[in-house]
Amino acid sequence: RPNDIPLIPGPSAEATAMTLVRELQAGAIDRSKLGDDLNALWTDQRLAEAAAQLRPLGQVRVQLGKRWERGNQEATALELVFGSKTLHATMFRAPTGKIHQFQIRE
Repeated sequence: RPNDIPLIPGPSAEATAMTLVRELQAGAIDRSKLGDDLNALWTDQRLAEAAAQLRPLGQVRVQLGKRWERGNQEATALELVFGSKTLHATMFRAPTGKIHQFQIRE
């Protein structure tokens, strides 16, 4: 139900995901934009691994898919398009704008 999706201040889901993917490609993220659990999950080693996998894919274009509410968060399905390769992502953001979950899959 679209009316149940919380309004998130700041950049759109697409812009937020694009920024986050670029940061992951660089191996350095703005931790102030993340919830505590996601901050803890992305250790320096995991960031280095993500950068090694995502950097070679080049420039990303983000396409918005389905949006829904889950646990008073905005949940968003996204497509991450890198040239001829497309990955799928799911992002959960709190009404504060903090990202609490960001999963990328093939």
